[in-house]
Amino acid sequence: MQHGLARILTLALSAVLLAAIFPLPAGAAESAKAASVAEAAAAENAAARMAGTEKDLPPAPIGQRHIVLLRPVVPRSMPPEVIEEMTARLVRDFHVPLNETLRAVVYASDDGVRQTMKIIYSGKGKLASRMREAAEATDADYIAGFVVTNYEESSYRNWKGDLILHSYVSLQLIGYDRERDLVIDLPASRSYNGEYTRSGTARILVLFELDRLMDEAAFPSTLFPVTDWIDKPRGQKALAK
Repeated sequence: MQHGLARILTLALSAVLLAAIFPLPAGAAESAKAASVAEAAAAENAAARMAGTEKDLPPAPIGQRHIVLLRPVVPRSMPPEVIEEMTARLVRDFHVPLNETLRAVVYASDDGVRQTMKIIYSGKGKLASRMREAAEATDADYIAGFVVTNYEESSYRNWKGDLILHSYVSLQLIGYDRERDLVIDLPASRSYNGEYTRSGTARILVLFELDRLMDEAAFPSTLFPVTDWIDKPRGQKALAK
């Protein structure tokens, strides 16, 4: 009798537990759906606020310049943090303070960058003609990007036990400046082979060379000061062949 009662209680308890457990996925699905709706609503509101902000802004100045910053083309083995540092150096020369208010420059969208890179890297003819074609197609005043073709670093101990470092990098800075009608095509390479030193690492070598090439390209020479051109019609020199 006691065994029968215990079995009945066990079955009843199991039924209650099953009833409590199995509805959970449905509840979880509802919660996920609600969260998704909330996120969508938040995104919609943010978009609406941004649209409102755009409407409140004055028209872009007639001299507003268009900038296309290409994605890095680098070896797969290259450290991501070094790529980020190189990209930051590239971007630095095109940063316009208070641009949110001045609207002096506008940066290309992902689609614009892809279109530009396709023309430059997959097009026919010399780089100069491809660069001007890309500038015309995307209405760019400036195009800039870098290609790293070699990024090598290795070390070993010599017979005296000294740590020897071997590093080699090669890269190319490419770009276009409409104001000067100038196509940028600047190669560089640097190597180090000797006792280990931080200044001989591939990271330092490639950053040093990119910095030197950016200084040589001198994009800021025609970008600043913006007051020289912001209220003047943009040039059409990209059409020149």
